Amino acid sequence: MDRGRESKLDKQAAVGPPRLELLGLSKHFPGVKANDEVSFEIRRGEIHALLGENGAGKSTLLKMIFGLLKPDAGQIKWEGRIIQIGSPRHAQSLGMGMVQQHFALLESLSVAENLALTLNRRGRFDLERIVHQIEAAANEYGLKVPARRPVHHLSVGERQRVEILRCLLQEEPLRLLILDEPTSVLTPQESKALFAVLRNLAADGLSILFVSHKLEEVRALCDRVTVLRKGEVVARLDSAKEAVDELARLMVGEAPPPLLLSEKRKDAGPVRLQVEGLNLPAADPHGMPLRNINLELRSGEILGLAGVSGNGQAELLAALTGERRSPTKSILIDGLPVGYLDVRARRRLGLRYVPEERVGKGVVPELSLIDNGLLTRWGRFLKKGWMRSREARESAWRLCERHHVRQTGVEHPAASLSGGNLQKFIMGRELDEQPTIFIAAQPTWGVDVASARRIQSQLLELRARGAALMVISDDLEELLALSDRIAVMSGGRISPVRSIDGIDRKELGRWMGAGREGWESLNDVA
Repeated sequence: MDRGRESKLDKQAAVGPPRLELLGLSKHFPGVKANDEVSFEIRRGEIHALLGENGAGKSTLLKMIFGLLKPDAGQIKWEGRIIQIGSPRHAQSLGMGMVQQHFALLESLSVAENLALTLNRRGRFDLERIVHQIEAAANEYGLKVPARRPVHHLSVGERQRVEILRCLLQEEPLRLLILDEPTSVLTPQESKALFAVLRNLAADGLSILFVSHKLEEVRALCDRVTVLRKGEVVARLDSAKEAVDELARLMVGEAPPPLLLSEKRKDAGPVRLQVEGLNLPAADPHGMPLRNINLELRSGEILGLAGVSGNGQAELLAALTGERRSPTKSILIDGLPVGYLDVRARRRLGLRYVPEERVGKGVVPELSLIDNGLLTRWGRFLKKGWMRSREARESAWRLCERHHVRQTGVEHPAASLSGGNLQKFIMGRELDEQPTIFIAAQPTWGVDVASARRIQSQLLELRARGAALMVISDDLEELLALSDRIAVMSGGRISPVRSIDGIDRKELGRWMGAGREGWESLNDVA
């Protein structure tokens, strides 16, 4: 924190009580203590980081602050007075706003129409007034968004600005903004722009609670830090300038395992997966068509695919894995045309994958961990038409132990896991099948630093055993660390595939943000 900002925070703190103060907040669920006497404060004009590994209790705490859950014990003070927050609307009436990881925007409506749904609570629907409000607030806060444009035409960074504007334009003036993993799907340029906006808002007196697993961002942006571990506060730091490894140690109780990077493979093995001239129309009105996709995935290499979410990555994954059929000869596995084959048939050929959409595609939330463990590998637990239930149960336990999945019992539904633990479960289930071709979309999304290092090391180990891997990720640092070759996806097209040597993070960020014209000239040098 610079001296000028530190001085301003001190002055704001002296003016009155903290904006928000938690006093011994606790919440229990069957078999688990989510929060245990959590206490900390957020000052006026402060950007306060909340850190913790997966399952540490961050999400439960945010829900209690925003009125989605009622605490079992403890008190919440808002600007010096004890309150009970009964609902999100009550929280908003106090001046709170929350932007969650998954945006709540209707794709077919315009920006103004989306905001009108929540801003016109008294039945007055004056769209032109909403447009003027958006434009005025966008100019004031530096949150440029086209008010009349449909949401499905917006970039991910623009969508996030819409969510922040929704909070800023609510009826009660915004006093506390809660951001849950706000940069998980942003390019470096978009993250930088967001931080500039947040600093300006904080300078005007807004308090910000910033939840993130990206510790370098926490150090760059935040004033103070509170660390949760197993539902308890284990550290309150008056500065976010602690070393990344120290912050990680506080989160997990020990130093995170190192990422054991092996030398990049210059001479990969034979082609295992090949895509030739793949064209597919959009599957829905707001989807992205695929246009002339060409790539090769070789044994013993990791191909990284960068790009802002929504540029065709999900459609490409569906085509490669068999969720969506394609022209027969457009996709080949070991030289065999597989465009007509379904998911199950491609699994038999050694292809396994982890989808970006954890809930719904990765797991069925209502089913137990035992049953979810069977979803993609049930055949190995069948004997003469009977399911070997004991073996399935033991396998689920081993999977959780091997991949550090924190859970209260494998008989409990997948919905009982935190997002990060759910990701570890899905990754473990597919990696344990020893695939020869493996495609992972956002493999460490929402996962704490220690768990991310384990997952990344597992991917490198799979590569060392000769598997062909594709990693689709918004995290450029992750792609630069793991990949042998890398490409960018934008507008349903894929850039020339380049060796990782000689490519830097800023260059990739420019390609991701600029679209096809940002990398079209590379055809001459690829």
